[in-house]
Amino acid sequence: MDATVLVAGADPAIGFYHLLTWLPLTVVNVLSFWWLARLLAGGLKSDRALFSAQATRRLRLIGVVQLVGAAVIPLTADMIRSTLSIHALGVGAYYGDLSPAAFTGGALVGLSALAVSEIIRKGRLMLEDLEGTV
Repeated sequence: MDATVLVAGADPAIGFYHLLTWLPLTVVNVLSFWWLARLLAGGLKSDRALFSAQATRRLRLIGVVQLVGAAVIPLTADMIRSTLSIHALGVGAYYGDLSPAAFTGGALVGLSALAVSEIIRKGRLMLEDLEGTV
């Protein structure tokens, strides 16, 4: 159950704390989407672009950013909500109850991106080996 508390004459720090509860996750997701869109745009130009070292690097970057985000962002957002309740109400009224589902979305995306990057890397090595043989 969620409750919204409006504090009259609130300190600007409250708005800053609230910003920190959602902004980091938004930045991680927008950056990952941007890198994925650039990767796919390169793939529209040529098939080789999908099997390039740059594609592998971008997928690894997406994977690492999503994994770190999945591990760090829910915990920090929970701590910030606790700090926000102390700052707004004077007492620690927020007791976070992070479920494992808070971590699984970003972790699944991150692991998937890392797995696909490894598949592409091995495919690129096989293609280079095949071209060297012919």
